[in-house]
Amino acid sequence: MDVSPRSPQCFTSKWPLTSKSDFQQGPGPPERQTLLRTAESHSLQLLAALRSFRECSLMFDFTINVAGRAFPCHRCVLAASSDFFRAMFEVDMLERGDGSVTLDDQCLDAVSAFLDFAYSGEILITNGNIDTLFQLAAFLQVSVLLRACTEFLIGSLDLSNCLYLISIAEAYGSDSLLQSANDFVVQNFCDLSKTQDFLNMQESEACCTLISQAQDQQEQHSGLHTDARPATTQSYIYIHKTEENGETRHAFCYSMLKARTMHAAVTCLDRVYVIGGRTRGSTGEAPSLVEVEYYNPLTKTWCSVSPLPTAIFYPEATSCGSLIYTLGSEVEFTETFNPLLDCFFCYDAQKDQWNRLVAEFGQFFHAILVKAVSNNDTLHLCDLSTYKVYSFCPETCVWKGQGSFECAGFNAGAVGTRDRIYILGGDYSPDEITDDVQVYHSERSEWEELSPMPRALTEFHCQLISFTRHRDPWDATL
Repeated sequence: MDVSPRSPQCFTSKWPLTSKSDFQQGPGPPERQTLLRTAESHSLQLLAALRSFRECSLMFDFTINVAGRAFPCHRCVLAASSDFFRAMFEVDMLERGDGSVTLDDQCLDAVSAFLDFAYSGEILITNGNIDTLFQLAAFLQVSVLLRACTEFLIGSLDLSNCLYLISIAEAYGSDSLLQSANDFVVQNFCDLSKTQDFLNMQESEACCTLISQAQDQQEQHSGLHTDARPATTQSYIYIHKTEENGETRHAFCYSMLKARTMHAAVTCLDRVYVIGGRTRGSTGEAPSLVEVEYYNPLTKTWCSVSPLPTAIFYPEATSCGSLIYTLGSEVEFTETFNPLLDCFFCYDAQKDQWNRLVAEFGQFFHAILVKAVSNNDTLHLCDLSTYKVYSFCPETCVWKGQGSFECAGFNAGAVGTRDRIYILGGDYSPDEITDDVQVYHSERSEWEELSPMPRALTEFHCQLISFTRHRDPWDATL
């Protein structure tokens, strides 16, 4: 009686012979065959066997020499773990025939750790060995180890090491580390520029490019720019002006009375008003501010005025004559929903008085997806989610549709002039930032696409300011 044993790791079936090259068989039924398929434990068993060979010094066929010490090993393990060794054994290199290679410029401890990893699949990355492991992984082209080292270094980015990490990322060709380090420098440029490492940094093309990127993020392509970041280390308002020749620029900072970020900034009665915001940028770390203050560029002084009736999040503000309209949300943004636009205030700059307005929006607006602009001294609201524009009637407190624009990215900029509304830039996804510019002509109720911006931008502030040339506060000759 023919009995074939079965187990959870095998599959048995009757297969006829299909080739004459198989075992020769006489007349009779087809030969019974069994296909054995092992679980993942087979690969672990192989790895354990190779590790055992190493521990028992069996069947070594290659040697790595580092700093006077020899590491016997197996070619198959090296080739499976490192593209460097695989290429060495596949082509006719001198080391292939000699059976050994000398790694003069590598750390002995790092090579030892790499071999332990090759035979076990485990390695401990620490602050003490990350530099030598990263260098060795890049040199030996150990992709899985290089990726782990890169993630470790990205997680350790701070002001004390970001410039160093940029240099080693460039040296070893790690694009992801270089991008992350560059982004960190640009986002923290204000703090970084005060460190000794930055002040001692050698001037180079890469250095100039990095500084230019950081400055570009702060500059906002308009006549007047106001911002306050980061409020946690220094409070300031950034002013920038470009002359008509496009070459001469003036930039300087003024300290605000109240450190803040994520605020609204608007010009009214030749003053720069800053409204709301937070003392810190991170969500939930500090309450929203109700304080309001303005800066007079002619007298170069700050002054506090009446506070907001209540704290609001993500304020949007624009001025219509002597009135400043401010909109926002009573609730803070979370990852589960976008806050609704449910706060609407009007500030009379001449009377220093706030009023809460009750307006019928007619539909739901998301507080972080609208832009408030002034057009012919009338408040307009640009909805970046539906691509529609609405105007506000102060007598009836009713919103009226004013047409639609073709499209706009999230976080786009919006600015209004006497008879036009401009929509600039924005993003459709983190990797798709646009430089599109559209303008709405209120006199003929038409939208027109204009020449794009010099560069694509998102999450930026743009604002219009007008003053007589004879009282230009930024002209040093006056």
